[in-house]
Amino acid sequence: MEGLWSGFDSVYQEITSGRYAFEPGINDFRLRYAVSKDLARILEISDAELGKDYLDETFKDKITSDNTIFRVAESPANGLMGFCYSYISETEDVIKDLGINKLPKYSKISSKIAVLKTIAVKSGIQDKGIGSALMRDSLCLFENKNIESVYCLAWKNKQGINIGGLMKLYDFKLYEEIANFWTDGSKKNGYLCPECGNPCECAAVIYTKAL
Repeated sequence: MEGLWSGFDSVYQEITSGRYAFEPGINDFRLRYAVSKDLARILEISDAELGKDYLDETFKDKITSDNTIFRVAESPANGLMGFCYSYISETEDVIKDLGINKLPKYSKISSKIAVLKTIAVKSGIQDKGIGSALMRDSLCLFENKNIESVYCLAWKNKQGINIGGLMKLYDFKLYEEIANFWTDGSKKNGYLCPECGNPCECAAVIYTKAL
């Protein structure tokens, strides 16, 4: 919906006006656990938003893993619209996987740590509350599983941090930035970064939050 606005500017003593555009969110969607039949649609979104072959068909095993929390958003009108992939891990494995040297004190004493590895929403329906709903849903599930701290891996390119807004909204703290985080992986696995192609030269930004 578009419209016009006008008002009196008390500083310049004049009437100013402009145009506004309102884009409503999508409300008729549900969140659920991913199942094997979702894999094709998940890969389609991943290829478009994260880079071709960033995820591949072997990802099916992670959907059914006991340590994985894999949620999807879908609606009758748009089908599968986005997904959020997280896993539960231990301290040493988190350090190795994220490529960081140490963890904050509250994570060192945490018996369970969640890593929110990937969140993506289909192009054309982004910025309509879907990513936020997936994030909020995952955090609730973490708390229900008595997880004490969470790490999130964010992608940083020339345009900025892809989920920087979500991190701020949900009170995550920036912990560390790692240059060329995906370079070796993109060379080894041949996936194409949407920003760089191959190899990927984007940075990863590690965020953390105590629950």
